[in-house]
Amino acid sequence: MLPTGIEVTTYLYQISPEELKRELDQGQENPNDLIGYASWLFVDLQSKGLEVVKRQKLFPKALLLFRAGIASIEANPALLEHNIDMGLAYFQFAHLLQGFGDLEGARRVLEKAIASGHETPSMRVLLDELPSPPRQATWNADERREFDEFEQHRVKHAKNARKLFVAKRWPEAVEAYRQVMADQEQMIGRWGDKIPDAKEELAGFQADLAVCLIMAIDHFEDRVRLSKADALNEPVTLALKALSLLPDNRSAEEVVRSCAEAAAVFSICSGVVKVDSFPDFSTWKANCEGAYWQLRKHKDFSTAAAYYQEALRCRQDIDFVYHGLGVALVAKGETSNGIRALQRAYELNPEYPFLSIPRIIIESR
Repeated sequence: MLPTGIEVTTYLYQISPEELKRELDQGQENPNDLIGYASWLFVDLQSKGLEVVKRQKLFPKALLLFRAGIASIEANPALLEHNIDMGLAYFQFAHLLQGFGDLEGARRVLEKAIASGHETPSMRVLLDELPSPPRQATWNADERREFDEFEQHRVKHAKNARKLFVAKRWPEAVEAYRQVMADQEQMIGRWGDKIPDAKEELAGFQADLAVCLIMAIDHFEDRVRLSKADALNEPVTLALKALSLLPDNRSAEEVVRSCAEAAAVFSICSGVVKVDSFPDFSTWKANCEGAYWQLRKHKDFSTAAAYYQEALRCRQDIDFVYHGLGVALVAKGETSNGIRALQRAYELNPEYPFLSIPRIIIESR
């Protein structure tokens, strides 16, 4: 649990966002205290220079505290104590989201606060500053009828998939979720402009399918004769796609974390990588080779991450460097930073084999 009293201020400056998230995920904190800590950080942010804010990662910590505290109060209003001003909490949370670039999230928080009776004049001012949401396309009668018929089947498939998921019938759930994703992609292709949350819903299904694939991995290895490397590629790719739209999806985050830990243990050598020569090539090569030995042979994930980060100072467009950095960061407990590195690796190469850690005997072409 978080410390209390004056100790918590020092603690919040020292703890990383990833460590704070793990603390909050345990669900043992008083939500009123979390809102109080978040409000204190919000005020403190206003007096700090930008470099201090960035270095101590105050923005994401304050957002984590607000999100956890407000969500708990919304789930159980009886927990709210008399000294907590929810109107102020909503406003500060929305203000932080705006500063963090999540304008739509800020709008949703303000609209929820106003709808629940916590409106303040400051909220209206901030809401007026936010850009208006895009107008939703309208339906004609034929489109609506066709969609309603399609939606009946889609919902039926989604309920069946969820039922199999809850029952832990993993191989069957895999096939059911493949059907659900096909339905969702068809819906987005035909009516996506009229259903604003369709892509986020698809991301949720991607996360669920990723979990099913991980849980069914023994089945696919034994019966379909997939190697462990092949069996991990699809779920981790699905999970990374899901996290690009739903960064707080814990199921997808857990899939990436478990796959990265597997990569740290079971990674395979993918041979020689040939790269065109460039300035600082020798430094880059030395760091990549150092990272390989620390990650794959010695399991020294902190040192491996440091080597990869030095390599990225020389060049930022090679997939396996981001991939290795992501695996090392997740293995050493920095899950959020590791996920961002892995997402960058897959942006550069969507087909990257997840258990591949190249042995960097690099030859310039």
